[in-house]
Amino acid sequence: MAKKRFRDIEIWDKEWYMELSPRLKCLANYIFDNCDASGVWNPNWKLLNLRINDIEPITISDIKFLPKENFEILQNGKIFLPEFINFQYGSLSEKSPAHIPIFKAIKNNNLSDRVFNRVLHTLKEKEKEKEEEMEKEEEMEKESITKKEKKLTPQNLLFKDSEYFDLENLRIALEKCKAPYCEANAGYYYEAMEIWSRENNKKKIDWLATCQNWILKDFKENKLVDKNYTPKNGTKQQNTSQYTNGATPFD
Repeated sequence: MAKKRFRDIEIWDKEWYMELSPRLKCLANYIFDNCDASGVWNPNWKLLNLRINDIEPITISDIKFLPKENFEILQNGKIFLPEFINFQYGSLSEKSPAHIPIFKAIKNNNLSDRVFNRVLHTLKEKEKEKEEEMEKEEEMEKESITKKEKKLTPQNLLFKDSEYFDLENLRIALEKCKAPYCEANAGYYYEAMEIWSRENNKKKIDWLATCQNWILKDFKENKLVDKNYTPKNGTKQQNTSQYTNGATPFD
């Protein structure tokens, strides 16, 4: 029966593999494809050379050019791939019929203690990494929540501390609104809010909404001060007393 195995397609980007000559790449691939279920290859150099068909024969001495951590020569002369089992199967289970040949091959090669200690060590490392990742995710989530809370928590401000204390900001904001807000005299309502906030120590979360409330009330009472309004007797806006006596609309 033909063997079917997973292949590491990223091997072409690994430095140790990139540095191999074509014949040594063939050697590495041949061992991987022809090892048993436990990742052990019983060398048959004659058959290997027949299949690779290179001008220069490949021998056991060529193994030294392969990374020792990936291609290990056992005491019996066989070649062992330490990462093979973990890469091919992940976690092994004696209850799985598909894993029976793997356990048998591990036992036949006297690798039981070594393989399972390695698997346990790998699993512990993965669990540790998973725990660390979960801790990082929890910390990031807490930081995200904290930032959102800070961002979403509104604060009461005096008018002079708000962004709309800049008259141009208030004018632009009102012009972006629909009528009657865009028709209101921004300077008039700016001065009304400034005096009311300063003299009464009034604070608001949203000074634009406060301004819109005043405009809407004036509009309903047919008292809207629009852009055509011209102050009398000087440059100061007049008739703001209705908002500076402590009682204001939507206060």
